[in-house]
Amino acid sequence: MTGGRALGLALAGSLAAGVSAAPATAADEPAGGAIYTEHCGICHGADLSGEAHWSRSAPTGAVPAPPLGKGSHAARYSREQLTTIIRWGVDELGMQRYEPTMPEFDAVLTEDEIAALVGFLIRRRADP
Repeated sequence: MTGGRALGLALAGSLAAGVSAAPATAADEPAGGAIYTEHCGICHGADLSGEAHWSRSAPTGAVPAPPLGKGSHAARYSREQLTTIIRWGVDELGMQRYEPTMPEFDAVLTEDEIAALVGFLIRRRADP
């Protein structure tokens, strides 16, 4: 297990803690929004609302992609927690099984792109 995965697993254990995140900036918005549209919106919805019937488990026990916006469970995740989930995906962190499974983006997005995406998500959950 790499150091990054070990750290990711440690952070996954603290996901329920709801650690507050550092404020996102407006600079995160354009780049993060474009990255979200390209890589995340297909499953989590263009408006971050999640897949239809996301709260119902499939016969396999997996659940569809959840919402990420204001009021969602994911809105409680810190910047570090969101970064870890995006970087390693939910399967690698031993989190709840989603269908389709959320992949890891470590080899797809750069550190700056992940940071912009996380900033975008943090700003969106604060939108009225």
